[in-house]
Amino acid sequence: MRRPIVYHLQPTPYNLQPRVNLQPTLYNLQPKRGFSILEIIITLGIFGVIIASAVPIYNKLHTSSGINAAEAQLIQTLRAARERSVAGLNNATHGVYVAAGQYTLYQDSTSPFAYAGRSAADTAYDQTTTLDSGLSLSPINTDVVFTKGAGTVAAAVTITLTQTGGNAKVINVNTFGKVE
Repeated sequence: MRRPIVYHLQPTPYNLQPRVNLQPTLYNLQPKRGFSILEIIITLGIFGVIIASAVPIYNKLHTSSGINAAEAQLIQTLRAARERSVAGLNNATHGVYVAAGQYTLYQDSTSPFAYAGRSAADTAYDQTTTLDSGLSLSPINTDVVFTKGAGTVAAAVTITLTQTGGNAKVINVNTFGKVE
């Protein structure tokens, strides 16, 4: 709001006729303090728009980080099984068994090497990882067995990690045992 401009009439010392001072002076030359209600409403509106546009981006980032973390953990587990087989840890073959909603890093010291035919002593070495809700693995009941010493697999395996909402990550294990 503009402040009113006031012209002061000042008497002159030589004659008593007033002279007009054309220099405007403002009432209340002190600066304004605080914000007007309009400024506050506009600022809150801008913050509201920024927050409203950031929430969907944050949610998408949060959900994609969940599937990325699960993928990294599964790849790490597959590589650990291969390294244990190559090293001949406990003179056993190691593998990863994929079940519904979980996977298990295991060892098998009996032949034929498979998750289902292991001895009771081998089950003590199991490391089971349960997936977060909203994540699933396919195909289930898949056994990835790495040969002792070489770390190869009998056939290439593809495991798909899927998140509710359509995001999917594909993990491949080739016949040489390379996990990608």
